[in-house]
Amino acid sequence: MSIHEKRMDRRRFLQTSLVAGASVMASGSIPHISHGANLKEDFGTSSLYELSRLIYNRKISCTELVQGYLDRIKRYDGQEGINAFITLNGEEAIQEAKKLDDMLKQGRYLGPLHGIPIALKDNIETKGIRTTGGTKVLKNWVPPSEGTVVSRLKVKGAIIIGKNNMHELAFGMTNNNPHYGPVKNPYDKARIPGGSSGGTAAAVAAGLCAGGLGTETGSSVRMPAALCGVVGLRPTFGLVGKSGTIEIAFTRDSIGPITRTVEDTAILLQEIAGPDPRDPDASRSEIPNYREFLKTGLEGVRLGVPRKYFYEDNDPEVERIIEQSLKTLEKLGAKLVDVQLAKDFEGFSLVGIKIFIAECVNLVEDYLKNVDPAATIEKYLPEFGPDVSGLLGAQKGTPGAKPVPAYE
Repeated sequence: MSIHEKRMDRRRFLQTSLVAGASVMASGSIPHISHGANLKEDFGTSSLYELSRLIYNRKISCTELVQGYLDRIKRYDGQEGINAFITLNGEEAIQEAKKLDDMLKQGRYLGPLHGIPIALKDNIETKGIRTTGGTKVLKNWVPPSEGTVVSRLKVKGAIIIGKNNMHELAFGMTNNNPHYGPVKNPYDKARIPGGSSGGTAAAVAAGLCAGGLGTETGSSVRMPAALCGVVGLRPTFGLVGKSGTIEIAFTRDSIGPITRTVEDTAILLQEIAGPDPRDPDASRSEIPNYREFLKTGLEGVRLGVPRKYFYEDNDPEVERIIEQSLKTLEKLGAKLVDVQLAKDFEGFSLVGIKIFIAECVNLVEDYLKNVDPAATIEKYLPEFGPDVSGLLGAQKGTPGAKPVPAYE
């Protein structure tokens, strides 16, 4: 039976995605899968934490886990499937898994990411693995170095299993990529996964990796996570260094984890947060233990609920599930406070878009010089898809070009 045939009904999907985070905090931990179960059938829906315990307790080897994910990718991904990956790192991932298995035999355990397959949005640079940014202009680009977050993951034993499909250059919300094909929502392949980190969210939701990293300028981690029923976090600006990414707005871009559970997100954030010698905006503050926060509940926490803005166009079923989730948060000790956003909130959004446009033109042009020192926006405009060429072309005064209003 295919993932498409096994898709959740809409009600169960909403209940799962909206209440999952609150349930984790209520329980304090994630239940383990049965060690007697058929791992090949279970691990695709297992949390990163559960898998890390299986590796630590020698219930599964790193090599077996990586091979299991590669088998699932072969079965469910590709142009006719979910299409969550642009580039697989299969052979290298298996070799790295064997090295990590040898380390375990020697009694060396690197922590909860030891042997865990992680997928990366394809605008995060990876040394030795091509980084396309979702555009054919960079289809053969193999960076000589990698992002600081990638180095942090590797040091902790994470295995990069591949690079995820994305909205071209992160310029949109659908993940309908004109060069590498659209990413499909694992719950219903006729629907979008959201963007621009849709490939990562879809891969996590479909059990094609244990977790992943996306990037966000406006909502590109949180939106696809929501539409795919997983957890996505946009960290506080500067908490996670963003060096080694294809930036489109240096004052707004951030890297965030996408996982199956809140606890998994805490684990990933713990490892990627902190100083970045190549990012002047990166935080120098001491990083707390985020998993510890899951044990404290929400007693005394005040949460604002902007009903007059975000509720205006909701489907009644969506609104009902949101209210159910808010009640769960109250039971955990949170105090809900109705808030009203500033009257000129829409104006703030327009200012944000103007800042993004001013920054992205120069950032994209500069990045293209990695593959062509003489690169200009005008030179490569015909090779971009309509979303990118429309926005960048309008800024460069190209006749007939129209900016795309719905950027991420």
